[in-house]
Amino acid sequence: FGSRAVRHATVWFRASIHCVVHARPTMMNPEMMKAATDMMSKMSPEEMNQMMEMTKKMDPSMMAQAQAMMNNPAMAAQAQQAMQNLSPQELKSRMAGASAAMGGAPAAPKPKSAVEQLKGSSMVIDEEVLSHVERAEALKLKGNTHFKAAEYEAAIGEYEQGCALAEEAIRELSGVDEKAVIELLHACHLNTASCRLKLRQWGEAVEAANTVLRDGPHRKALFRRGQAYQQLARLDEART
Repeated sequence: FGSRAVRHATVWFRASIHCVVHARPTMMNPEMMKAATDMMSKMSPEEMNQMMEMTKKMDPSMMAQAQAMMNNPAMAAQAQQAMQNLSPQELKSRMAGASAAMGGAPAAPKPKSAVEQLKGSSMVIDEEVLSHVERAEALKLKGNTHFKAAEYEAAIGEYEQGCALAEEAIRELSGVDEKAVIELLHACHLNTASCRLKLRQWGEAVEAANTVLRDGPHRKALFRRGQAYQQLARLDEART
């Protein structure tokens, strides 16, 4: 496919994630939604998180371009075919390039880990709490390694152990320190949801996402749950 079709595919995919994350599925037709979901299913949790970060402040001109493409059947079909031939890595690279070319903001610096935030806290953090959080982060990384190797059951085991340790630590924390570890806990639950989706365990994926949503609104949790609801043919719930 030509570079123009690939560029269209990149813009379309970025707009697709934006629509899903911001609960605007009515902007996409079913074929486009399915193609975008299929591509998302090939991504690791880190790749999906990076993609979602890129869509947070999507340039209005890019959204307008995507909307025009959605209204042009021939252009949409060409973009859909081109996207199917792109790997997740190629798509991520092209998305970043498109963002820069259209005046997008530069990538944000890598956030500090929960342990780094606790070590820099103004409060005195118990060593056992630090140990729990450090082990939880290590388990999350091990889970990510299993995920990349398509060892989803093993990844779930690591993430669930990480959740248990994070929950123990949270009981001893408050304020910004508590928030840092809650974010780690949420990440483990969301990665578990991704594994459940890979294993086609739709109900379990919904429950993992709901565990995060019980703490309040969360875009990524809504996205994971929406993917599961779509597979369960619960389309009205997938939009909420």
